[in-house]
Amino acid sequence: MTSDSIPEPDTKAFFERHGAALERYYPALLRSVEAGIVAATCRSDNSVQELLGLYSYRAEHLTRFTSDDATRLRSETLRLCSALAATTEAFARVWVLHMTPSESVIVFEGVRTGSLLGVLNVFNNRQVTPAQRRALWGEVSDPICPNCGSVVSESTIAAHAKTCTPF
Repeated sequence: MTSDSIPEPDTKAFFERHGAALERYYPALLRSVEAGIVAATCRSDNSVQELLGLYSYRAEHLTRFTSDDATRLRSETLRLCSALAATTEAFARVWVLHMTPSESVIVFEGVRTGSLLGVLNVFNNRQVTPAQRRALWGEVSDPICPNCGSVVSESTIAAHAKTCTPF
C-alpha cells in the first residue's frame, strides 16, 4: 500500500471498530461525539516509522517532568511506541478528537487492518491557563513552542519549532 492508495477515513466505521475501547479509555467520549460536542479530524498518510521516531523523541522529552499527568502521558506514549514498533502496518491513521479547546484524545490505528495502535490524552499548552499548565507539568520555566505547545528548552526552541508537528 502506498500513501496514494489509502482510502478516505470513515468516521462512523472508526467508532464502530473502536468505540468500546475508547469508551473505557475516556468514558464520556462516545456521548460527547453523539452530542456533536467533539470535533474529529483525521490524517491517513502517516508513516508508521516516522510516527515511531517522533513519539520516541516525545517519550524521552517527557522524562524531564515528574507530574502525574506527564508520567501518564509518557506511559501512554511508550505503549504507542511499542505498538508502532511491533506492527506490520506501513501507514497509520491519526484521529484527533477535540474534546475541549485545550484537551484532545489522539487515536492511532493501522490503515490496512484498522487495528488500534494507541491512544493519547493530551492537553494543548497554548490553550491552558498558567495554573492549569502548572497542574499538568509542574513548575516549568522553559518556553512553550508556538507550533505544537511542547515545553522546550530556551537553547533549542528555534530548532524545535522548525521540525515539530503542529498540534
